[in-house]
Amino acid sequence: MIQRELVICLGRTGTGKTRLLHQETLRRIKDLHAAGVATLVIIHDTRLPRPGGWDASAIGYLAPERARYRTVADMLDAAQDVDGETRHASFVNAIYEDDPLALFAVANARRESGRATLLVIDELDQTPERLVRSRPDHASAYKCLHYGRVGPVDILATMRQPQRVDPAWLALATKVHAFQLTGDLQLARIKASGWPNAEQLAAELPRLSPFHYLSIEPGGTTETHHE
Repeated sequence: MIQRELVICLGRTGTGKTRLLHQETLRRIKDLHAAGVATLVIIHDTRLPRPGGWDASAIGYLAPERARYRTVADMLDAAQDVDGETRHASFVNAIYEDDPLALFAVANARRESGRATLLVIDELDQTPERLVRSRPDHASAYKCLHYGRVGPVDILATMRQPQRVDPAWLALATKVHAFQLTGDLQLARIKASGWPNAEQLAAELPRLSPFHYLSIEPGGTTETHHE
């Protein structure tokens, strides 16, 4: 089984992180297909306001128009049961008006049955600051984050405010693409990430030019790129 990925594109608005998320999503889909992994892709993107008015720059545009849904319930209602298996209109689906936690509920159910899911969340900041396993509305996201290697559950996301999301996202990430970041609270979370070079990263991030980013593998190397 191909190793699951948890990739975060972190940075201020307008620095290029959503465009990189788009590229990372296409790369991961290609890798999974090449490895023979049958995965369902679900994208959460609030920039898809209404049918016929899609924003071509949005990550949710990767889903065909027939597979862009207001809520996860709408996506499930549109699916068909074929010989006991759920068949969706497309293997890439987009949700534009729902709590992101609803996507994790679908992914966790698939994880528990051994089926792969790729979740793409534009603005992970919409998830709770702390994921509490004992809370029913948090449980699926907690399990996908901490136990998503089995299934697997790949998670690719953007993030603007790292201090407003559960610290485990950065701690468990397989790779972080960090664009320019300047706020004191945001940089304080980078310093508290536990990465060996956290202090140096916090000093470098405010100086990055737009569309330049650092690729960080926690506990490993840091590389500089231009988007």
